[in-house]
Amino acid sequence: MKPFLCSAIVFLGTFFWIASSVGVADAQHLFFIERSTNKNIVQYDAHTMEDGNLAREIPVLVYWILENGDREDLSKIQRKYAYGIESHKRLQDNRYEIVMSALKERKITVKETDDGYKAFVLINGREGILERLYVKCVEILPGLPNILYVDLFGRDAQANLAVTERLSP
Repeated sequence: MKPFLCSAIVFLGTFFWIASSVGVADAQHLFFIERSTNKNIVQYDAHTMEDGNLAREIPVLVYWILENGDREDLSKIQRKYAYGIESHKRLQDNRYEIVMSALKERKITVKETDDGYKAFVLINGREGILERLYVKCVEILPGLPNILYVDLFGRDAQANLAVTERLSP
């Protein structure tokens, strides 16, 4: 089996095990962040209640999936300055606008679609469904990264074509 396929199978298996073990009724994957420093990822999931609606208090769950498959909460510093959700605003039933701590200029709308919950954001000037972000960074000191760029990857919401954009600090 090709290495990518093996990684994808392990990732999906880990995701579904984590979702079932935390008691979320229907955790739905939204997007994730990969970093150049290691294979740990930051996972963003729609936090749904038993009735299928987004949770009003915490509509998006954010956590680490470590290289070994373990789940770990973000630290206070990571939540506040990097990967956390700085704010969320309810726009209407099952539609929230979220602002990520380190990506304040790109508001993300989480909304219900025919295919479940999706995260919509402008990517290269077009409304896209956000799938993942890649952060290229180097560590100046342990735990203190210098961000070189961030790539956004998604699908055009209308044409369903791949869209990307590179953001530089």
